[in-house]
Amino acid sequence: MRHLVIFALLALALGLTACTHDGSTIDSGFLGGVIMSVSESTLTVSRPTLASGGSIIVTLTLRDQNGNLYYIPNSNPTVAFTASGGGSTGTFSSVTDDHNGVFTSTFTGVTAGSATQIQATYNGQAVGGSVSVQVITTLSHFSITSTTISQAGAVTLAWTASTGATSYAIKYGTSSGSYSNTFSSNATSPATVTGLMDGTTYYFMVVASDGLGNTIDANSEVSATAIGSFNMTSVTPEVGYANVSWPSDAGATSYDILYDTSSHLSSGTYADSVLNVLSGASVAGLTAGTTYYFRVRANNANGSVLSTNEISSQVYQNFVLNIPFTYGTDS
Repeated sequence: MRHLVIFALLALALGLTACTHDGSTIDSGFLGGVIMSVSESTLTVSRPTLASGGSIIVTLTLRDQNGNLYYIPNSNPTVAFTASGGGSTGTFSSVTDDHNGVFTSTFTGVTAGSATQIQATYNGQAVGGSVSVQVITTLSHFSITSTTISQAGAVTLAWTASTGATSYAIKYGTSSGSYSNTFSSNATSPATVTGLMDGTTYYFMVVASDGLGNTIDANSEVSATAIGSFNMTSVTPEVGYANVSWPSDAGATSYDILYDTSSHLSSGTYADSVLNVLSGASVAGLTAGTTYYFRVRANNANGSVLSTNEISSQVYQNFVLNIPFTYGTDS
């Protein structure tokens, strides 16, 4: 130890810098038994990702061999920060010396890309290791473009793309601005949210993410009221017309009767319709003796749901029954 002290004093007298076996710098602070420790000193950043044009704080904290802050008054040390490797680029501001062993610089992102490594030097010696930082593309604003209903207990959302987004999450709830449910964390537009309660109004928000913890909400929420599933109850044929009945459907504000002379699946298109009617409405102008197929459509401002069943009926026709009769006979 005596020889090390003598060597250190000689080196300081000659303006030289000596090092310990672990790379710690021995300088004038060593006269008090304190040395700057490379292994104890740390290099940190305020966050590991930033957008192009955004900024983070890079901090070098010097510590001695005991883990205490290391600083020599009036020593005017030279501290520098650099970045190398990866596709991310940026610039450093001038270094701020807090005069307590802490040095900071602002790193501003320029080019987005893969992570770069930031290092620091103290009087030309690497210290604090390295820290990974990535400049990312800024997530752009986007909008939910439509809310449509085409099936019971469900709402379909569509939205524009957000530049830089790698995934989208659909959140919703029954109060505006409060989204207690997440339908999907990896949705693609358009997406159908299912399992909704009939007649309940829901508020929806789409959240874009870049996969690095950065998110942005759509410009505004949207709302829609789910329509329930229902069956037609009856079709009563009459002469030249038919009466169609169905129960009230939760979430619907109007109903249409669809009909045709051929049967259709629920996704089929009917040739004729009677719009904005109530249960028990009549469909007139039907051809006598012809079989018709009926289905009811329940509507609201966001779309419609077809009845789960189709009912067919043959419309009655008038006829004249001629019975021969001769007066004065028993016939």
